[in-house]
Amino acid sequence: ETCTLFSLCSFCDMSNSSPQFRWLVEDLGAAGSNNDTHWIMVLGHDPIYRSTLYHQNFSTWRQQVELLLDRYDVDFAVWSHDRWYERTKPMRNFTVSDHRLSRLDSVNGTVHYTCGTGGIPLQTYNMTRYPISFHHSDSEYGVCSFHRQTNDTIVSSFLTLKTQHNQLHLADIVTYTKSLGVPPLDLDNHFSRFMKIFGIVILVGVLVMALVTILVKSVQKYDPPFITNKLRNVKMRRRTELDGEILRKISKLKWNWIVQSYRLVTATR
Repeated sequence: ETCTLFSLCSFCDMSNSSPQFRWLVEDLGAAGSNNDTHWIMVLGHDPIYRSTLYHQNFSTWRQQVELLLDRYDVDFAVWSHDRWYERTKPMRNFTVSDHRLSRLDSVNGTVHYTCGTGGIPLQTYNMTRYPISFHHSDSEYGVCSFHRQTNDTIVSSFLTLKTQHNQLHLADIVTYTKSLGVPPLDLDNHFSRFMKIFGIVILVGVLVMALVTILVKSVQKYDPPFITNKLRNVKMRRRTELDGEILRKISKLKWNWIVQSYRLVTATR
């Protein structure tokens, strides 16, 4: 789980007491504290940032969402509605936090994408581009993509279709990096796993001993001499093996009279 996605309703209440706001606060906090989550992306309909003066109004909904994006270090916010493509600079609290053109470090702010170039006629009226925008395109249809190269690197791209020649064109590409660091050692989790494994081993041992005990008692109940004879045969076999080993060792010493005496003694047992 290297990336967690959150899909928002742009037309729902976003006040502090609203269900959507409380859910987003809880789940964004959980994703940020999870060592397995390296990237966080928020999806929605109405963009927070636009390249048109007419639409640039920071409504309560936009202010509430931007507050949470900043608080929980969201990496990407992807929107639609407007029929063009746009990628902003990293933003924090409605201000640019990073002016670099490539190899961006997403911990410096949230990058906002507007991807409304899926097929409906594009909006081509004159626009006044804000200084928050890195790339803007309103003349070609295309798709946005995000590709995770490694846990700490994601590449985003905007791939367009040249309608005149039906050729694909890479119109925008940027690489984002993030210093993940070494996750802290969760001793409680390791101890819990050890105790679970230890408990399973003890349980298996108890079950095996119980099965052996039941088996022995069953044999003794229905065939009492069986166990006794088996134990006697084992003892005799071990005794015979031990006697033979002693004789072999004595024979190597060539003490024949000792061998004969030992055989005589063992024969009278």
